[in-house]
Amino acid sequence: MEKELAEKFYMIMGDFRKILLSKNNLGELSKSELSMLQVIKQCEKDSSQVNTCVLSHNLHISKPATSQMINILEDKQYIRRIINKSDRRLMCVVLTDVGNQVFEKEVKNLLNKLNLVFDKMGQQDSELFVELLGKYVSVFKEIV
Repeated sequence: MEKELAEKFYMIMGDFRKILLSKNNLGELSKSELSMLQVIKQCEKDSSQVNTCVLSHNLHISKPATSQMINILEDKQYIRRIINKSDRRLMCVVLTDVGNQVFEKEVKNLLNKLNLVFDKMGQQDSELFVELLGKYVSVFKEIV
């Protein structure tokens, strides 16, 4: 395959991510806040505990940056810290009802915009696009 095709795809995906997560498309949350709430939500679905290490690893940010974001989200009452009773050095983070509502609202907003795009693209092109992107992700997982 042509090297130019990969570069073009990379640039398009970068533009897509910037547009999708621009401040115009997000309401109350910044990109980093949305990403952190998303990781917490996913870990809660998987019934795994969320701590600073898990968040740092999944978000590819430093532990001090993670702690700072936790403080911000806690001040906004989107998350709550839970201290381990047997070892007070260990701490987990969970979404509050407010955090859950804000997260769900942001996701719904983004999905509505994606649906508008799919409506403009048409049913057939949208289905083909989603199918091919799914195939791309599967192949990419295999080689990474």
